[in-house]
Amino acid sequence: EVVISNYKEFLECVLLNKEDHPNSFQNWPNFLYQSMSNENFWTINGLHGKKKSPGKDQMSCQPSVTNTLHRTEEREILKDLVPFIGYDIKVEDLGELHVEHGDCLHWIQPGVPDLYAAEIADFVLGIHN
Repeated sequence: EVVISNYKEFLECVLLNKEDHPNSFQNWPNFLYQSMSNENFWTINGLHGKKKSPGKDQMSCQPSVTNTLHRTEEREILKDLVPFIGYDIKVEDLGELHVEHGDCLHWIQPGVPDLYAAEIADFVLGIHN
C-alpha cells in the first residue's frame, strides 16, 4: 500500500501543478497505470501467504480465484488520477497462464502480457490521433 500511496502523491502533485500552471505543462508525458497482476496461489484467498490449501499441488496455480484484493485496492486509490490499463481484462479465470512451479503471480508468454501490450498501444495511439 505504501507504493500505491507514493503513486497517488506523485499523480496528485502533477495534476495540481497542471491546473495551476497550464502553460508550463504542455509537453508533460501522459501517465497510465498498469493494474497489478492477479494472484492465483493455492491459499484460501489466492494471495501469497503461509496458509496453503491442504492437499493441493503447491507447484501449480489455482485456475480461478474470486479475490482481486490488490487490484480493487489500487483502483480505489488511483481511480480519478490516472487511466488504467489491464483492469478490465478478466484475469480471475486465467490461473493456468501463470508461470507455475510455485510462481502464481507472473505470466507466461503468449498470454496476459500481450493483452496489456495491446491496451498500451491503444492508449498511445489514442493520444496521438
